[in-house]
Amino acid sequence: MILLKRPEPIVPAAEPDPIEAQPTEESSSVELEEDNELDENEVPSNNELDGFLLAALKSPKDRLLLLKLDQEMERFINDPSRNRLEFPQMNAYQRLIVHRVAQYFKLSHVVDSSKKAVILYKSPETEM
Repeated sequence: MILLKRPEPIVPAAEPDPIEAQPTEESSSVELEEDNELDENEVPSNNELDGFLLAALKSPKDRLLLLKLDQEMERFINDPSRNRLEFPQMNAYQRLIVHRVAQYFKLSHVVDSSKKAVILYKSPETEM
């Protein structure tokens, strides 16, 4: 697990419900918009976990979601035949977690506003 390889400072945790659905890869045309839920000032650019993800790792509910996302994004990045990864409909908090994990791996991320789903794309900067 890539996310668990970083040292974790002590940060208070939030406790919303994790998603149960699995991501899908689809090639339909959808209306995409960039999600403005992220505050770029809070996200480190040096490939360290931000405080939000560290707090989420300490929450049992969020930890399960993070571990699933970590595995899925690792498979996606390591599969040269895949360029797009679409997640199912999620609530705003779950989308925020997906966006933060995508930023950690330097994946491009957008929201399909009609489905409230996050779609990830590989970028030249993407790394494990």
